[in-house]
Amino acid sequence: MALTSLGGGMFMPKPESFANSNGNLLIDATGEKIGCVFRAPKTGTLGKVRFFTGTVTTGDTLKVSFQDVDMATGNPDETADQYRTIVVANSDDNAWLTTGLITTDGTDTGGKRSVTRGDLLAIVIEYDSYVAGNMNIQNTTAILDYGNGAYTCLKTGGTWVKTTNTIGCFELEYDDGTLAYTDTLLPGAGAATTIASNTSPDEAALYFRFPVGVTVGGAYLFLDIDAALDVVLYDTDGTTALATVSLDSDVRAGATANGTMVVFPSEIDLTANSWYFLSVKPTTTTAVGYRRMTVRATASLDMFDLGQNAYLATRTDAGVWAGSTTLRPRMSLLVTKIHDGAGGGGGVVIGG
Repeated sequence: MALTSLGGGMFMPKPESFANSNGNLLIDATGEKIGCVFRAPKTGTLGKVRFFTGTVTTGDTLKVSFQDVDMATGNPDETADQYRTIVVANSDDNAWLTTGLITTDGTDTGGKRSVTRGDLLAIVIEYDSYVAGNMNIQNTTAILDYGNGAYTCLKTGGTWVKTTNTIGCFELEYDDGTLAYTDTLLPGAGAATTIASNTSPDEAALYFRFPVGVTVGGAYLFLDIDAALDVVLYDTDGTTALATVSLDSDVRAGATANGTMVVFPSEIDLTANSWYFLSVKPTTTTAVGYRRMTVRATASLDMFDLGQNAYLATRTDAGVWAGSTTLRPRMSLLVTKIHDGAGGGGGVVIGG
């Protein structure tokens, strides 16, 4: 099959399409609101919204709505075109909550919002009728500087204030139950973890496949290289190394987690729809760190590039790989060429 060069290449999954860290937006008084301005990822009819709470000191009833954006200010226009109420309990700390269908009358039989791909709109969370609520709703610090493309905002004291480089930690479900790829919502939580040659697990990988044949020439990983480690690209059997690059803890810009570019000794062809492993493998008992992102459910990965075809796999002592389909490590492949046809499938499918 023919290969088409990308003239340098591109990273997949995109390094910027990961949650970096999460923050909290507090609403605890009458009139306080949280807004999330974003663009509709596909044409269709909207159904439900999921949002991620932080600490809920006192529960209350929230109203979640779709609103237009005031083009004079860039803030939600504060007209709830479609809405739904949801009761949040004191015990709903750090939890994904799902509304019912968001409609013109707040019931399952009301009119839904139809959108065209690229439409600008806002999700707004406020109290339905404030009683004593005191709760945090999480947003996400994005790696990519979205600037004018998407942002969250908070209204306290009667004034909207836009946050800096944060986007909504929301899931947008269409009325057919699907989620869609989008760069303007980021329903994940970033976290750091460590492994060493004597821990269990002692190896962590991006388990992935591409829907077309590609050629890869390297990788990008977000690592805290406190000790020596190998970056290994394994074949579909999870054992045969296609490329190995050793990293030295002295060769880095700083003693914290940083983006790490790895160049493979040669370019490697990967077969369409076959599963491979891009692994971090410490070679000493000193811990090294890597970042990963947690999502609500496996289906949540559909909002990210490569969808459910990229997630975390771990193993111990070169044993059996175990997949975690609600976790994705911050690891990406440098794709340098794309094939014009699909190859054979195969490989080890783990985690569903």
